[in-house]
Amino acid sequence: MRAGFAAIALLCGSLIAGAANADSPYAGHCQDDTSIPPENILAACAVFIDGAFKQNWQLWYVPFALVNEAIADERLGKDEDAAQILKADIKRYHDFSLAWVRLGELLEKQKNGALMTTMDAMIQANPDNPNILNSACWTRAKAGQQLDAAIADCNESLRLRPANAQTLDSRAFAYLRNRQYAQAITDANAALAIAPKMATSLYVRGLAELKSGNAAAGNSDIAAATAISPGIADDYRGLDAGP
Repeated sequence: MRAGFAAIALLCGSLIAGAANADSPYAGHCQDDTSIPPENILAACAVFIDGAFKQNWQLWYVPFALVNEAIADERLGKDEDAAQILKADIKRYHDFSLAWVRLGELLEKQKNGALMTTMDAMIQANPDNPNILNSACWTRAKAGQQLDAAIADCNESLRLRPANAQTLDSRAFAYLRNRQYAQAITDANAALAIAPKMATSLYVRGLAELKSGNAAAGNSDIAAATAISPGIADDYRGLDAGP
């Protein structure tokens, strides 16, 4: 199963952003995969996490495994259990943005605005972390909420880590959602100058070009992005402009 676009990521933007869900070959069914029964995911994650700590091995995957446990609990309708797992994940790995985003999305089901509040808390806990700021930028943009704040988050991330392709990609997406198409194209150009095969920047630039009336360039970029990432149209469906 392809990693979910919404699971904004360990890194984010084109990374939650593509690294939304890393897989370990040793984790078995401890994955974010709807084809696996959630009970099987919970059992596999429990075995994996216990073994990882006992053997001091594959510890890098533990924060992902905890998120996968939470997702399985949510599929079973156990939202409170899922929230507790995600909070424990964040307490142990405070700079793991995927857990913050998943928690925010879960809480948003109960209270409007919870996702944005969670993004604020994530930044407060990691104020000088450019990856965290990038993740918040991309998450706000995807949600279509607080788009000026999203752009500000990306600006701060780029101040801390200039000329980063993933953050330029995220800010291009935020500009697209904010209907600032010229700025979206400029940032996508900058990202592609660093990473010419970044499908997300190609696709966002294509959408911005279409919105700007440049159909030939837009369709060309979208075709190029789709050749690199065949599922990208589904990922961006309904996200071609502001909310």
